[in-house]
Amino acid sequence: KRMQHHFACVILFALALAPKENESKKLCFNSNGKFKIAQFADLHFGEGENTTWGPQQDANSTRVMENVLKWEQPDVVIYTGDDLSVSSGTRKELLKFDTSYPLSLSKFGPDGIHGLTNYYLTLYNNCNAQNPSWILYFLDSGGGTYPELVYDDQIDWFKNVSSEIKHIYGSIPSLTFLHIPSTEYENLYQQSLCFGMDDDDVSPQINPNQLLTVLTAFGNTKAVFVGHDHGNDWCCPFAGGLMVCYGRHTGYGGYGDWARGSRIIELSTDTLSVKTYVRMEDGSIIDGN
Repeated sequence: KRMQHHFACVILFALALAPKENESKKLCFNSNGKFKIAQFADLHFGEGENTTWGPQQDANSTRVMENVLKWEQPDVVIYTGDDLSVSSGTRKELLKFDTSYPLSLSKFGPDGIHGLTNYYLTLYNNCNAQNPSWILYFLDSGGGTYPELVYDDQIDWFKNVSSEIKHIYGSIPSLTFLHIPSTEYENLYQQSLCFGMDDDDVSPQINPNQLLTVLTAFGNTKAVFVGHDHGNDWCCPFAGGLMVCYGRHTGYGGYGDWARGSRIIELSTDTLSVKTYVRMEDGSIIDGN
């Protein structure tokens, strides 16, 4: 599970025509009051480049994503890390490449703290609204040549930013995305309380940091989504009403032969609850709440 590039990136999914220039970076609920996210986890592109199976593996991963996009037509796609297993570029070079595309919403996080992709995006009830209705947070959990950890200074950044947002706009619900689960994921799964596949060990960050507790206390976080452990796609309740989830292993790269798919997350303007399910590569839908 120790691969090079774990940061999350975000792509605005254009169904037909690209949005107008002044609207291209603003996330808004649609006219039906819905906003849909597709989480693609652990693609592991680039394995076996000089073999026959390597390129075919990448083609299979691409097919999964294309089918999910066709069936779900999400508003945004979020890649939660391990997109590449092999690359000649640095993390900074790859993120610069990512952000060069007009429909990319990925960002460089602030200097002076650990991690490259600590940032947030704002979501609005409609594109004319001035105040956001949801916040999407992204945390860099390291990996590869970097320790697999969300550091204290990243948690302090989250506390400060979420407190500032609350001061300006009031309490706004949020979602958080990162690659590697915190140690609080360990021993969390209980069949009677959770839904989804529990077929893999939890391989958490290297040090306990009480991340989930902080997300609940400071960010009004309704749900958190990770990847990393390919045989898990479960969701479980946590203290404070937080829903703690894995995405579904999307890529044909990496370990394991579980069927591939994507976790789908749907928000609505008329509720603060989070709807989520897994769309499988064969088109079936499983493990929904």
